[in-house]
Amino acid sequence: MVERLIFNPNERPEQFTSVAEVRILSSYVTNNKPIENFGPFITKSEVRLSVLFAYNFAEISALIKDLFNYEESEVERIGYDIRGFRSYEVAGLILGTIGALEFHRIRKEIITFNNGRARLILEDLKGDKRDFILERGDGIWMPQFIFHTYETLEDDTRLTVIANTLLDPSNPATADTYSREVFESIKEKL
Repeated sequence: MVERLIFNPNERPEQFTSVAEVRILSSYVTNNKPIENFGPFITKSEVRLSVLFAYNFAEISALIKDLFNYEESEVERIGYDIRGFRSYEVAGLILGTIGALEFHRIRKEIITFNNGRARLILEDLKGDKRDFILERGDGIWMPQFIFHTYETLEDDTRLTVIANTLLDPSNPATADTYSREVFESIKEKL
């Protein structure tokens, strides 16, 4: 059974974030030295190990706390408790792929680039914009209510997303993914 949204996603939010709150994360080891080799390495068990990302404590600790800080009115609005923790990979992206084209009302994400390069274009509900070029080892903290689009700049671009929401693919109400049209409708109400 496919469930329908039980709220109007075009509703004005009580609070929203700005592109100024987006943070770029860089993979480091110690003494702020960037990671130069992500592997694969052969372990003592003689298997391959690759580092996906490695962010230092000072850079990531506040973001992890905020990851699980939910706007309760938004959670209540959709009628499902989708709070949680998940990760997924987007792989096999070819040069020139345009993706995302979305924003989230609840979901916050840490997006890590595991291979290739991409241009990330961001916009908030006030119309402020930011643009980044991200490559292997880079990550980005994406709060809710930021419209985001990426364009791959290399073949085989691959990214991993860590999200603070759960998803039931059979229930669109749990997706917390909204279009440019919905984004523009909200902007008009501010």
